[in-house]
Order: sequence, then structure tokens, then C-alpha cells
Amino acid sequence: VHALERFRVARFEGRVVGAATSVPLELTLPGGATTSGSGLTWVSVGASHRRRGVLRRLVEAVHADGRSRGEPVQMLFASEAGIYGRFGYGEVTEWWGIELDAASARLHPQGIASFDLLRVDDADDLAAGGRVAELFDAMRRGRPGEVNRTEARWRLMRSRWGKSVGEAIPVHVVTCDGGYAAYRVTPRWDVPERGDRPGHILTLVDFVALTPAASRSLWHRLVHTDLVATIRSSVVAGDDPLPLWLADRRWLRTVSLHDGLWVRVDDPAKAFATRRYGVDDRLTLSVEGVSYTVEGGPGGAICTRGSARADLVIDPQALGPLLLGPRSLDRLIMAGRVTPLGPDAGARAVRFFAAERPAHCSTLF
Repeated sequence: VHALERFRVARFEGRVVGAATSVPLELTLPGGATTSGSGLTWVSVGASHRRRGVLRRLVEAVHADGRSRGEPVQMLFASEAGIYGRFGYGEVTEWWGIELDAASARLHPQGIASFDLLRVDDADDLAAGGRVAELFDAMRRGRPGEVNRTEARWRLMRSRWGKSVGEAIPVHVVTCDGGYAAYRVTPRWDVPERGDRPGHILTLVDFVALTPAASRSLWHRLVHTDLVATIRSSVVAGDDPLPLWLADRRWLRTVSLHDGLWVRVDDPAKAFATRRYGVDDRLTLSVEGVSYTVEGGPGGAICTRGSARADLVIDPQALGPLLLGPRSLDRLIMAGRVTPLGPDAGARAVRFFAAERPAHCSTLF
């Protein structure tokens, strides 16, 4: 999973006092294009050597290594959200933690007709004959923000899925035509608040649905799993149709909503030339005094560094969200991360940087 030659280590008097590394990743951009990138991880500094610049030197060394390999973006999941903004990382996805009262919830007021449901099968093993990996790869190529999973990553995930976690049993996988769901069940028998009836907890750990029929069928299977009273998840995307499948969406609660994938754009010219855009237009971005002109549309783009007059002044932390298609460009403008310099620059940017789907990343690294 981790290439040892990508590690950077800080030493003091022969002792390791800090480390950082990256994993090579392929990031999906709006329009289905992909770009190579570095996934920053394992960043750590010993308590005795903090506030001495060790973290900055480690991170900058990993960034420099990425530039030398021609990787235009860096990505990470932050252990603490307040650390990485000063290094130019911007939040591009969110973790949506949900809890569904499966004992009470129903899909649609009159239920779902059987002919609208696909057959959902129990997988014979965690690999599901390679079908799970194929379905995930098809999904991630169409979703901005998703990254690839190497075979080594899959082996690690399957190894973890095959083990119990606390009281939760090993992962079970169900598949259908166009999707799969992987989940653990935590048995809870004779629950007092449920009148001494079972109240098992089903926790989703991975979920892919390529079609509405797959989504509808998988959620129908999960909601109607015997003895399950509660379904929990933090892996489904924020635009998942589950709330609309439910007859009464109030049985679904949001229990957490926090930062997910962070992205730093190290080579704007290369990165912004790779993605696709909502409409044909030409906008110039000013980033720390350097201008980048992006000319493109749904069919492709070019991006050149130069001295053209800027349409937008961009804080480095906003480059990642812009690259992936911001959930709300107006929000970035209100926060001062993006400053339009013309009367229509903001409205043009909203149309230009629009993505077909909101960014989401379901793979931790």
C-alpha cells in the first residue's frame, strides 16, 4: 500500500522525530477526466519536537517530491481540520454521517413494486469474483473527487473486512446488477427500549450504485434486513437519493457532517487544463499574483500561465474546490476565498466551474 521510497523522515541525534509520505493516486475530475496526484498521509511529529518547523519541512519535502514526479495535485484526509489550510489545501468533500430508524422506515408510501426491484444476491466471498472492484472502478470514473483503489488497497480492505471490530461481525457483501453494499452488523438482542426485542445495528462500510434501480434495490434490501433496527453510515454521498426513497424522511437523521477530502493544486496550469467545464468560456485566475487563463468547455480546455487581466482573485485554499467543482461558488465568494473583479465575473464563474455531480470521495488513504 505504501511505497517506502516515498517516505520523508526527520531525525534528531539519530532518533526519528517525524515522518510523512504519500501514495500515488488517480483523481477523477469533472467531466470524467482523471489526473495523477499524491495522497499525503502518515504525517506525524514527536511531541518533543513540535513548534520547530519540522512539520512544515516534512510536508514541503513531500510536495516537492510530487512536483518532481509530475503530480499536479496533493490530497489528504485531515486528522485535525485546522492543520492544512496554511499549506494551500482546501476542503472539497464532506463525510455525511446518517442514522436511519430501519424498524420504522418504509420506502415510498405504498412500498415498492417487486418488478421495480433488482435481484440482490449475497456475495460468496468478499472479493465477489472481482465484481465489486469493477463496480467501484466504474463508479469512481464518473464521480469527481473519487480516487482509484489499487489491488494492494483492495487486499488491505478485504483483510480488514474479514475481521470483527469490537462487537461488530465481519463485513457482509450484497450485490445486484449495477451496485453493491458492504456492511457490518452489531448484534443487540433483547433490547429493553425495544420491549426486549432485537435491535441490531447495521453499519455501511462501502456502497456503490451506478443506476437508480441499483440504488433503490440495495436500500430496499438494507432497510428490510431482518432484526436490524438502526442503519448507520458515513460513506454514502451527500446527493444519495435515500431521503427521497423514504415514505417519511424524518426517520433519517444527520448525526455528523464534517470535512472529507482536502486538495492542494500544485500545478494549476496542468490541473485546470485536465478537467471539463460547464459552458464554453475563458476566465483568468490570479493566484498569489500569478495569472492562469483557462479557456474551455464541456469538450476540454487549455490553461496557460501569463499576465492577462484577472477575472477572479483566488485564495490558494479555493483552488482545490474550484478544480473539483465547488458545491457553492457563492459560498467561496462570501468567505473571501474567491473575489470577482468584474460585474459578471462571479455569475460566469458559477456556470463555468459547474460539475455534473458534487465531489465525493469514499476511499480513505
